[in-house]
Parts: sequence; C-alpha cells; structure tokens
Amino acid sequence: DTLIVVTADHETGGLSLNKNEKMPEIVNAQQCSKGKMLKIVSAMKKEKASFETVLVKMGELFGLKDLTDAEKESIKKAYDVFMGNNAADTRPEEIKKMYGGKNPLIQACSDIADSRAGVKWSTGGHSNAKVRSTAIGAGSENFNHDMDNTDIPKTVRKVMGL
Repeated sequence: DTLIVVTADHETGGLSLNKNEKMPEIVNAQQCSKGKMLKIVSAMKKEKASFETVLVKMGELFGLKDLTDAEKESIKKAYDVFMGNNAADTRPEEIKKMYGGKNPLIQACSDIADSRAGVKWSTGGHSNAKVRSTAIGAGSENFNHDMDNTDIPKTVRKVMGL
C-alpha cells in the first residue's frame, strides 16, 4: 500500500553539455545559491559598491579566476544595468532580452561560468516538455513514463482514490 514516485517539478530548459574535463572544478567553485547571491548583490547595490568591489565579490561567489577583458566587459555592462537608480524597468529592449527578469550581474557571471564549463541552455526558462517519472509500489504503473508535470499530482490523487 506504499507508493514512491521519483520525478521532476519541471523540465530544465534544454541543457546541453560539451565534453570538458574541468566542468566539475568549475561547477564546484560556485560558493552559494543564486538566491543567496541575490541578497549579497542587493546589499552591495544599497551600499553603492564600486565596480571593482562587485567584480571581486562576484568572482569569489562564482569561483571565476583570470577573467578575460571580454568577460570583465560583460560583467561591467551588467553592473551598469543593475546599479541604475530607476525604479521602473527602463532598460533597453536588447538588455531585457539578454537578462529577462533575472539579475543581470548574476546572469552575466553565470553565463561565463556556464561557458567555461561547457554548459549551454537552449532557453532561459522552463519549457513545456514532459518530465521523466518512475515509481515503485501500489499504483506505480500510472507513473513509469514521461508525463506533463501538472499531471503528476492529479495521478497521485487518482491512485489514492481522492
């Protein structure tokens, strides 16, 4: 009478990986979650931290060393967007397309780390692709296939007779 379901809450957005032996080192160099990073950079914005201070901190958080001039320029553009004092989103359309609703500093550094690790995303968000589900126990035959993630709780309720 026990059912164990293993699945994902959403599809990841088209992840592709290129062979890169340094990937584990690059990925493991990130010091904290992007949620925690957001708190850190928000505090730095309130303090009106200089670009140099922010660059050092973002380098530490992402484990980014030996930044190229192009990488520094990318972070500088993101810094300039992020540190703007406008309450409304008056960013140019090109910048909105580059960062969407994400924090530009975190996104710029994440893009650099991803590139160095050989990671590419085909979308900036989640797609509507089905997720893999597997299960064991009572009613598991209802789950052992690809499913729309919104169908999983409905199927659990069905199996439970609710």
